[in-house]
Amino acid sequence: MNFNNRNIPIIKGHLKSPHLFIRERDVNEVEFFLNKIKNKEYYTYVKLNHGWWDRLSQYEMTKEKFGNNLRKMSKHMAKQVIKDDRCPYLCSEQMIFRVLWTYKYAEKLGKSFYIGASPYGCVDTEVSRMKLGRGKPPRSARLRIYKSQIDHFVSKDITLYSGYVWKNAAIMLRYLELIDSIKDMQVVLVTKQFDKAKSDKDIGSLGDVLGIDDFKHIEVGEYSAGAETVSTSNQILEITKNSAKDKCIILRAGAAAVDIAGRIHGKVEDAFILDLGKSLDCIPFLDKHDKNGPWIRRMNYMRPWYRENL
Repeated sequence: MNFNNRNIPIIKGHLKSPHLFIRERDVNEVEFFLNKIKNKEYYTYVKLNHGWWDRLSQYEMTKEKFGNNLRKMSKHMAKQVIKDDRCPYLCSEQMIFRVLWTYKYAEKLGKSFYIGASPYGCVDTEVSRMKLGRGKPPRSARLRIYKSQIDHFVSKDITLYSGYVWKNAAIMLRYLELIDSIKDMQVVLVTKQFDKAKSDKDIGSLGDVLGIDDFKHIEVGEYSAGAETVSTSNQILEITKNSAKDKCIILRAGAAAVDIAGRIHGKVEDAFILDLGKSLDCIPFLDKHDKNGPWIRRMNYMRPWYRENL
């Protein structure tokens, strides 16, 4: 397929929609990361989007309270998660520390380790009530919260990319370029337990659907991925250790993906480690959802094109 001459009326017809708005920066970032894969310039990309930043606000993880003591922050957050009935996820104090450390000191992981963050578009209802009063907080107030979080938790010595790089690639109808680039690699997919009732097939069959011959799937608990990062990382290292192929490690495990990526970065030779998250939903058989939301609405515009061209 010639990706340079595609007709994309779906996108052109909805450029003014907030669900499909693409900035020039978004286009440049997608081009940057796709070209690195095509040119075999190995790298790791991870992202933290609104769920993580909401929790930081909800649990009052502030500079005033903790300064830069990541150990105290991690201990506090782990205790809050356990007590929080609205947050069913299990995550170790060590996992939280490693995620916080990765974003605070990302430059120590080398130039081939890229981080993304897109907290915009939230604060969730609990945070709104706790920090800003009832009802939807004004945009200016949300932006102040996000800016203070980014300033406090993200290294100032590294470029911060969008957390939606691969979702933007899907919106721009460039996801198939990614798939074509990794088909001949050894691909390891790490996902939380997937609700099979919402899809036509098990996500573990992704390799067959996409025509990837050397494919392995590691499934972690839907709510316990954050407590399984050590064992998951060890599984990846064991699977890839004897392969002479280029490798692509695909992560779809929430914030745990940041910890896993940090553990295997530099240890898996000739590898792209990509936190693709829910961008995988653009693949047609992963399209049955029981919830509405901005990403689902975006997918509704694009799925017909992907069904036709995959």
